[in-house]
Amino acid sequence: MASAIPEEKVRELARTIKTVLKSAIRNIDKNYPGLIQGEVRNFMQIHTKTKTHSPTGHPIKKADRGMLKTYYTDEQVVYK
Repeated sequence: MASAIPEEKVRELARTIKTVLKSAIRNIDKNYPGLIQGEVRNFMQIHTKTKTHSPTGHPIKKADRGMLKTYYTDEQVVYK
């Protein structure tokens, strides 16, 4: 599936991943100083069970995959 993503979207995705990770690191460091293990998810905007809508108002859906759960919205794009 990854090979179906257009080149310009790959570059955009790479930039966005860096931005999101830096923001997450700052958020965790500020709210949980010294935490070096475990998962902190309460600041996530989509991939969390605590929220029902995305920042743009789309309903957050959940797909159960055995013990794993995936949270997503219809605004996310699947490239084919």
